[in-house]
Amino acid sequence: MNANSPEDAAEPVFQDPARDRLSETVELCDQDFAVVGDSDFVDPPDSGDRRGRVRQRVRLPGPGFWESVGWMGGLLILHIGIGLVVVAISAVMFFSKGGFGQAVPLPDTPAEAEVSVDPLTDNSPADGEEAKPAEPAVADANPPVNSPSDPAAQFVAQMSAEMKRAMPALLGLTGIVTCLYGWVLCRYRLGKENFQALGWRLPSAHQLVAVGLLVIPLSALCTSIQTAGFKLFPGSMSEMQNLFDGIRDLPFPLLVLILALLPALGEELLFRGLIGRGLLARFGLPVGMVITSILFGLMHINPAQVLGVIPLGLAMHFVYVTTRSFWGPVLLHFLNNSLAAVMLQFGDKLPLKNLDDPDLGLPLGVLTMATAAVCGLTGWLWQTRVEFRGANGDLYPVDGADCGVPIDAEDYTRDTSLPYWWQVAASLSGIAGLIYVASNAPPVMRH
Repeated sequence: MNANSPEDAAEPVFQDPARDRLSETVELCDQDFAVVGDSDFVDPPDSGDRRGRVRQRVRLPGPGFWESVGWMGGLLILHIGIGLVVVAISAVMFFSKGGFGQAVPLPDTPAEAEVSVDPLTDNSPADGEEAKPAEPAVADANPPVNSPSDPAAQFVAQMSAEMKRAMPALLGLTGIVTCLYGWVLCRYRLGKENFQALGWRLPSAHQLVAVGLLVIPLSALCTSIQTAGFKLFPGSMSEMQNLFDGIRDLPFPLLVLILALLPALGEELLFRGLIGRGLLARFGLPVGMVITSILFGLMHINPAQVLGVIPLGLAMHFVYVTTRSFWGPVLLHFLNNSLAAVMLQFGDKLPLKNLDDPDLGLPLGVLTMATAAVCGLTGWLWQTRVEFRGANGDLYPVDGADCGVPIDAEDYTRDTSLPYWWQVAASLSGIAGLIYVASNAPPVMRH
């Protein structure tokens, strides 16, 4: 047939297998599919001709950006629903106990009130004179609006007390729902193979040590950022204090369960397992990590907490990248929240009580040592990062945009290395300096 004939011109042209083919990923418009190297060419049935190969569109793992936003919004709706249920139950308990007829406890009156004395009108006796009797106080004819007789104030005060008592149940239910939500979504949206590729092997022992040492300096930096957020959003601090007041007196194991274990499992399944896997596959390693961490921060609603949580999310994603184990970010998340639980119940008895106090700022020395420790530990983790190499020596993935393990991991070699001695020494020195400075330096009061 003539090469210039219309039939030949209409025939689809396929790339010659003898020629070099592109190996990089090419994203399509819908961002859910990509055309990748040789794996996209398969022989059609009933044809031994290699010219008869067709392109196969490969679906990228996990959700894209807007789908990720939708899944995050679904979790927020569930949390709001749980909150409304708890509020309804608290209202029922309020009215079952007598409603507006209940007595509302008044704040304790201090034994000695601080009184400012006007030297022109005070009754202090002059030399040689007797003291004048003090005039009796006149009752205010208009009682304050928050007096016990005000039904609205009474209702608000009693409902606040009921909500504080219901706070452990609210956090517990929210944590359980988050775990179930993340687990079901990962299994449904990723499929069996991609779910197993999240990496369920524990990190190496030296990586576990690095993750454990990272908790205190990272918490100090995030708390400092959060304290700066309290200055920008003053109402955020009262919201967080109300939350902590409702769970402060819980038994410590229960406090760790609802404040550390459940959030660590549920939020890591959703953000590092599902959303992070999808966004890294589409946007690459740095951009995918940043977007995932911002979404993770926005999930916490409280503006000051959002600012403090975003760098924590970046650190957890970095741990995931270097350990290639889903349990790496789970461990860091759990230890960070467990530290908050320890400071909440035992902070006044510990020398490091200033590291996690939202009312206080941190001195420059503490921030300097915390930054040095974080830099040393991140270098330690990067030096010991896990890599997967194929039979031809190529790294998986080629562009580094993944945190888990290959689906066909048995075809790859898992490589890691030990940290340099100076990385360990620098990290331990930073931790020791941080503890010393935080234990001896007075905190800087928040303005």
